[in-house]
Amino acid sequence: MRGAAVEPGNVAVSAAAGAQARARRWQSALHLLGGMAEQVLESNAISYCVGVTACMGGRQWQTALSALWTMQRNHLTPYRDACNAAISSSHERQAWPLAVALLPAMLSWGVETDAVTCIGVLSACEKDLRWQEASALLQETAQGGSRLEPRLLNTVASASAKGRCWRLAVHVGMMEGKGLLPSEISMTIASTACQSLFRWQDAYACVAQMDWGRLRPDAVSFVGAAASSMSTQRWQRALAVFASMRQREMVLSLTAFGTAIGLCRAWSQVLGVLSHMQRSHTPPDAPTYNSWMLNTQVRPPWPYAMFVVAEMRETVEPDTQTYAACSIICGNGRQWSRLPSMTRDTRQAALTRLAMHHPLDVAARW
Repeated sequence: MRGAAVEPGNVAVSAAAGAQARARRWQSALHLLGGMAEQVLESNAISYCVGVTACMGGRQWQTALSALWTMQRNHLTPYRDACNAAISSSHERQAWPLAVALLPAMLSWGVETDAVTCIGVLSACEKDLRWQEASALLQETAQGGSRLEPRLLNTVASASAKGRCWRLAVHVGMMEGKGLLPSEISMTIASTACQSLFRWQDAYACVAQMDWGRLRPDAVSFVGAAASSMSTQRWQRALAVFASMRQREMVLSLTAFGTAIGLCRAWSQVLGVLSHMQRSHTPPDAPTYNSWMLNTQVRPPWPYAMFVVAEMRETVEPDTQTYAACSIICGNGRQWSRLPSMTRDTRQAALTRLAMHHPLDVAARW
């Protein structure tokens, strides 16, 4: 173009630099953009964003951030995509302070943030375990006028849970005290994240926060709270959770009923759960019966165990775990001859389970 005495304009230079950036030739792209000043061409937001993109491709994140600040000094508003690209680069380079600095800068420039922006900054904080900074950033974003919708909070909570970042998931789930309104989804995600990492107290706290506030926990949340209480040896609280579910007339799954039976510490409690299952038109399955017979606190005596197995055969097929539990019960009562008939493989599995509890009696009596 110069040989033809035609001076390239800023649009042409930006387009050429963009082509170089897409080809990951970031040095050539920056060279073209730098030549705009020599030709007394006015740089616009497009050319700057092309330069930022070129720097990202070459992992020159410091140069990219410098370009963004230069735009602000020249009274040019950066595009959101360019800022998000810089934040993503900060995340990849483990430069969380730069990502943290960019978010408030975007708010001051009037650049609207989105889920990509927040997740990028939070991911950068997560890599260096900067949980407090991540939580403060969400609060600052909301106070700065950018509305954090429940969908965004759910997305952040989900990303945190998948990344095993339970602290951040809890921060997102409990943002009501910081002027933000969490949703049932974000709270459930936070509780699930805690359960997956055995943070039982935090998991229960998430569900309790939902129950005390204006949110309506679902059955999954309640079962998680009960399991959390069970894992911390707080049986009364776990049973109270299921009682609350019955009061709310929630539809419980077989898994929930099985968990409830596993929590019982008295025969009357087991019978109450089974009665509630009948009223709910939810017939017990094999795992439900197994939860009862394997619960050492309320394990039925051998006569009732035989009755349970006989009753199961009319509706469901007992499995290996059922026979193993029945073998343990009969072994405890020294009622070896009362063992129900079973196949050879099932008998071997039950024998193995029984040998763990009565190693001296198995060979002589079975």
